Amino acid sequence: MKIKEVINYLNNINLELSDIILIIEGYFKTSYIKAITEDINVADNKFYYAKDLLEKDYPPAYLAGYVDVRNLKIFVSEDVLIPRSETIDFIYEYIKPNFNFNNKSVLDLCTGSGVISFILKTIYKSSIITGSDISDAALNLAKKSAEYNKLDVQFIKSNFLNDIYKKYDYIISNPPYIEENNKDTYAPFEPRLALYSGEDGLDSYRNIFSNLDSRLNEKGIAFFEIETSNYSSVKELASKMLKGYLIETYNDIENKERYLILKK
Repeated sequence: MKIKEVINYLNNINLELSDIILIIEGYFKTSYIKAITEDINVADNKFYYAKDLLEKDYPPAYLAGYVDVRNLKIFVSEDVLIPRSETIDFIYEYIKPNFNFNNKSVLDLCTGSGVISFILKTIYKSSIITGSDISDAALNLAKKSAEYNKLDVQFIKSNFLNDIYKKYDYIISNPPYIEENNKDTYAPFEPRLALYSGEDGLDSYRNIFSNLDSRLNEKGIAFFEIETSNYSSVKELASKMLKGYLIETYNDIENKERYLILKK
């Protein structure tokens, strides 16, 4: 089979160009420029394997094994969430203009692929960043990305803050926050561990908030991504469990209530 036939198929199933390039280069291991300009063969069975997965809505990023984020190559698999644009936008649109993490200690809690850690390290070269996660597979992928991108980020295993005993200047987290029986979430290939958080979606926040004060330095700040539908509940929970904290919110680019900022 010619790789140009593969590209025609990917176009016909209405994949975006970025996903087509990802599949050609990441899965078929061929330069996209060469694929459209040269007469290149690929194994039929390799194509049909990919075709079968894509017809089941398998994410192109998992097929390729990585995503490109702001000039960073982030390795991904079904063990980690695929980085979301709203998470990346929050760093560039809110954190970068308002905070200086240089020479500060930062914990990326529930790091997953490590994308938050890596972006922060590229912005704040002298920051001291640690990523934590309960999943060994996720940590292995994050370490692989750190090595590939030559970024000095440390990773440790922890169940939320339960196995962390240091204090940090900043904690940033995109924890699981979807209700167990939520019918609106369709992510059949992404890890449930990183998505769901009890019947009301608040279990991760309860756990984190119970330890947060003892893990933040004086005048420390914590940033959390939240589910818009649970916005009020998370904010109320924070006000009950973290007395004396200044609680602020920030909307995403669609003006949805998406982020919670807790200032000690």
